[in-house]
Amino acid sequence: QPDVLHMLARVLSEGKGLHDEAEKLYKQALTIAPDYHELLYSYGSFCMDFRDDETTAAECYHKGMMCDPVMRPYLEAAEREEQEGADDEDPNQNQNSIQL
Repeated sequence: QPDVLHMLARVLSEGKGLHDEAEKLYKQALTIAPDYHELLYSYGSFCMDFRDDETTAAECYHKGMMCDPVMRPYLEAAEREEQEGADDEDPNQNQNSIQL
């Protein structure tokens, strides 16, 4: 059933321009299948393209990648690398460059 709601939401938003109706279907589908990565990606794109809602879109993309068995290892590796870089960063480095 979430697949049907997902496809109907896409048709309504992309094909018919019925964004309010499409959003209701996206939210209904996410209630049924909150970890369905393809639905999360699609709703994230909907939020960016039709609602200018970058925050919700980013949350959907992130959760979608965490639920996607192909993308999850890449996301986890990137987050580890980012954290290690933050741990290694010299707090005085930015001060030195500003004082130039």
